[in-house]
Amino acid sequence: ENEGFFYITFFFDSKRPKIKNTEPKKGFASGSFNVEFDELNPSNLFLNYGNDETGLRFSEVNISNNCELGRRSYICNVNVSLIDYDGQKIDYWFNLTDIANSNAESRIIELEVDIGFPIINSINYSVNRNMVSFVVNVTEANLDVVEYIDNSDSRPRWKTMCSRLRNDLCERRISLRGSGEHNIGIQVIDEAGNIASENVVVNI
Repeated sequence: ENEGFFYITFFFDSKRPKIKNTEPKKGFASGSFNVEFDELNPSNLFLNYGNDETGLRFSEVNISNNCELGRRSYICNVNVSLIDYDGQKIDYWFNLTDIANSNAESRIIELEVDIGFPIINSINYSVNRNMVSFVVNVTEANLDVVEYIDNSDSRPRWKTMCSRLRNDLCERRISLRGSGEHNIGIQVIDEAGNIASENVVVNI
């Protein structure tokens, strides 16, 4: 009597995937999106975005390359071009599927699209001892902040110069420590996260 044996491995995944968080939550989008989810065996992850005016699109997220597994959750970043939606509003959401074909969908979030970078038109300053008066001319409709950093400081860190513009101008008087040459970095960040930066050298 001949006998044959077959070994079959079954894989069970009874826990449904769960999308915990998506970014950005509000405000503006420039093309960078983040998602955090709980799922040990993810199969497919899609970013859906767009509107009725220009159309709805989707982008498959490469989980191997664009996601990192923490202690319990995956955190993923995906970048897409929103150039066709600049100045419009879009909806976006994520779809996640596991190997057992269970699905999870994040809530739909509406954002305004801003892919244009701020423009620093000019940086003027005057020096009075260790005090420097800056006038930065900026073109940016959706300003978040104008920041500066003294790279010559012993512990350089970014500090707020302006959080709003008046007639396209950021005016601020700052104090610098120590005499000599100071390498000052100035960056303008809009609400979508786009950044423009320049450096100036100030002698005290």
